[in-house]
Amino acid sequence: MSSQRLVFAAALLVATGGCLSEQPPAGVETVPAGTEPLIPPGAPTGTAAVEPASPSSAERALINAYRAAHASQDVDAMLKLYWYGSADDEMRLTIRENVEAELRCPLKDIKIEPVAPGTHGPTVEGGIHWRPSLDVVALLTANFDTSRAPPGELATQQIKITVGRRGGRCYCTVPLRE
Repeated sequence: MSSQRLVFAAALLVATGGCLSEQPPAGVETVPAGTEPLIPPGAPTGTAAVEPASPSSAERALINAYRAAHASQDVDAMLKLYWYGSADDEMRLTIRENVEAELRCPLKDIKIEPVAPGTHGPTVEGGIHWRPSLDVVALLTANFDTSRAPPGELATQQIKITVGRRGGRCYCTVPLRE
């Protein structure tokens, strides 16, 4: 995908509340969250913290799976955290490219927060109607350490991913054309 298409896709995904943002919005400071990290067995310690906002066990499992997949640099494990619904091949490729970009820098912190129903629902971007692949129940925010990124390389500093539930599990949502 050309860099122009990738930037457009990233902007589109941010607009729909579904995927990544290369940098935090203007005026937003990123501060490591919480004091008690939820770290899965075998994951490196000190790589991330979770705010003590009492995430459900399904949300905690998503955070732990994200953290473990990121620590092992496992693109396929990261992609299994998404609910694709009826996403087309182009959107699936965009998600893969975004995940690959996320893995280029170490994870600093991650948190998940509930959202009010309908706050991340259908939207219109460029005349195209989009909706998340699941009803959104939470927002996952991950921040990355870009201090060692090569000069001039576009590095993912922060992502905000909408989260939905299906079958008792939480998944990252994917923007779908309506």
